[in-house]
Amino acid sequence: MRKKLLGFVLLLFLLLSLFFVFYFSGRTDREYVRVEILNATSTAGLGEKFAEKLKDKNCDVICIARVKCDSFPHTSVVERMRKNKANARIVSGILRCDRIFIEIDSTMNVDATVIIGEDFEKYIK
Repeated sequence: MRKKLLGFVLLLFLLLSLFFVFYFSGRTDREYVRVEILNATSTAGLGEKFAEKLKDKNCDVICIARVKCDSFPHTSVVERMRKNKANARIVSGILRCDRIFIEIDSTMNVDATVIIGEDFEKYIK
């Protein structure tokens, strides 16, 4: 009886430990995320629409710019600061965008970059 109880308590402890590790590793240190928005489409004004959506959810939009490229098919979020993608997950959760990449660059002064692709319509309904 004692072995079963000890085994149950140990299993419960391990499950709670895993929960806390995953829960807190996905959080950011700040109350807001600094975001850069790059419009990689030929449609003007998309950066402002994305910025409005992010600002409504307490993101700090640092800059909005157009990027000249032939075609960027998919909207993506790039993590710039943390290897655990905490900032990009916050931004992608707001936009409901599932494409997240990591390219750490702490000199940029942003936490995440949103690259607007040709599939932009499903993100700004």
